Amino acid sequence: MIEQYNKDEVIALRRHFHENPELSFEEFETSDFIAVKLKELGLDVNCHIGGTGVVATLDTGRPGPVIALRADMDALPIIEETGLPFESKRPGIMHAC
Repeated sequence: MIEQYNKDEVIALRRHFHENPELSFEEFETSDFIAVKLKELGLDVNCHIGGTGVVATLDTGRPGPVIALRADMDALPIIEETGLPFESKRPGIMHAC
């Protein structure tokens, strides 16, 4: 079942995404990474939706309203010059939003 991530784990995930950006419609490694993490949480996961999309379902087994969350995972063709220790490892591509 879903376990709670602690602050350090969430920071590590964010830094992983920042270091490994992929342009729109090229997020194959990112979507695979996300799918693995969602499966580890015990969610039902469908991959390659529209190409690189990932959909995960948490079924509580209870009736009631449904909530959908959406997130972008594509990066931009920008040279990163932040000097951060988790700076993009891919020249000319960064998560700049």
